[in-house]
Amino acid sequence: VAGVIYLELGELEEAAKVVHAGTTLEMVSIQVQVYLRMARVDVAEKSLALMARMEDDATLTQLTTAWVNMALGGEKVQEAFYIFQELADKYNETPVLLNGMAVCKMHMGQVCHRAPTRALHPPSECNRALLTRTLHRGSLTRRTSTC
Repeated sequence: VAGVIYLELGELEEAAKVVHAGTTLEMVSIQVQVYLRMARVDVAEKSLALMARMEDDATLTQLTTAWVNMALGGEKVQEAFYIFQELADKYNETPVLLNGMAVCKMHMGQVCHRAPTRALHPPSECNRALLTRTLHRGSLTRRTSTC
């Protein structure tokens, strides 16, 4: 819990200290989030590999894989999109998954001007997470196409 609090407060060094010896999927996933916010994708990939060894098929491992793939960019963004899409098909669409897919599409230059209403008005508890995830990625590619 302390790791999540430090992460939300932007205290990345403190968050890293708290979760550095994580032994559960949840703690290692927070490690990955911390490293991604620190722009240390290389270290995030190592933590993700640990998660995959722990439980490769876990939903949290799949979601974390999508986050790392988005941070890696390039062809990995398409893989991230497929992961978000697969999770949405399996567990129903949620604002986090829909917005993950939308961010992937933006990174691939496929901005859709006809965004579904269900993704535009997420529940209030998701707003901060979505904003943080979107802002974390920084500038997006400028080339666009329509859906």
